[in-house]
Amino acid sequence: MTEEPGLQPSRLLVLGASGAFGGGLREVRESLWPDLVREQLAARVGEVDLLLRRFYVHSGEPFTFLERELSAGQPDFIVLQCTSFPATQRTVAHRVDRLLGKRAAAWTEDRVRAFDRKTRRQGRVRQQVNRASHRIARRLVGTAPIIDYRPLVDGYLKAIDRIAMVETAAVAIIGTGYASESLRKNNPQVDALNERFNAEISGAARRKHLGWVDSDAVTRNLADPESTFLDQLHRGLDWHRGIAEGVVAALMRD
Repeated sequence: MTEEPGLQPSRLLVLGASGAFGGGLREVRESLWPDLVREQLAARVGEVDLLLRRFYVHSGEPFTFLERELSAGQPDFIVLQCTSFPATQRTVAHRVDRLLGKRAAAWTEDRVRAFDRKTRRQGRVRQQVNRASHRIARRLVGTAPIIDYRPLVDGYLKAIDRIAMVETAAVAIIGTGYASESLRKNNPQVDALNERFNAEISGAARRKHLGWVDSDAVTRNLADPESTFLDQLHRGLDWHRGIAEGVVAALMRD
């Protein structure tokens, strides 16, 4: 005997960046924001199944992947996390990639990581050598992001347009987050780029009548925003709880 359709669990599809998977956390002592969203939705609508997928618009075949997930999952709730870091985080390896190709960039990245392991946080003298060496490399080789701003934003706008076509699902779009002090040093233009990014993404979400989650405000409104950063990009559990609250409010706003 089959169950009636009304008794089937709701389906929550989360298309997230690395933070949704616990990036930066050494131990996941509490639930991450996708799990918290599932729990809070379940308290309101009954059982909810979570489908958590890593999704970036700048690599691979993102729209083939998106089409497959939307068609197969038939989600009742969809959350898209948009992040500007591919256009704001600048590295020497990304510059090498543009100049010489991915193989040379991968070799450069491996050498940088090996050097950092030997010098970063290994005493004052080695730390000074690490910082000086990075400055010299950035000056001599230059830096670049993974992708330029315009194609990154256009990719997210295309994804939002496709997701908005799922008329049976409640949708929340998460903007890019508050920049850490480290990321500001890496790229002095990051705040201006993030403001522009969020204005474009939130505008598209609102035109499509989709829920909007201001990730920047979640961090900015903490008593000590910088203290929540675990590394240059990832934030701690206070951020996860704030994002979850914002997502649930956006999904349930009707």
